[in-house]
Amino acid sequence: GIEHGLNFFYQIMFYVQKYKKALIDVFDPEKLTEYKIRILLSLMIILLVVFLIFYRGMIRTGSMEVIFIGLGFSVVSLFHAAWAIFKIKRL
Repeated sequence: GIEHGLNFFYQIMFYVQKYKKALIDVFDPEKLTEYKIRILLSLMIILLVVFLIFYRGMIRTGSMEVIFIGLGFSVVSLFHAAWAIFKIKRL
């Protein structure tokens, strides 16, 4: 009943506290240059996809996949690299 639920909750909280640093610090301070390169590459991919949208348009399903997957991956990579650089600079 409720005791089982509380026990499960306490176990989850124990593991969250135990692995808190690993859950929060998902960057490597030694890879500052790599993060800067990732920002540049992400910006290049974003610009390329935007250029292709204006130049070719959204023709078929394949182009939609390239747009959403390419832009999605690039934007996530861009924000992660910027966040990692920000965190490394604060160390």
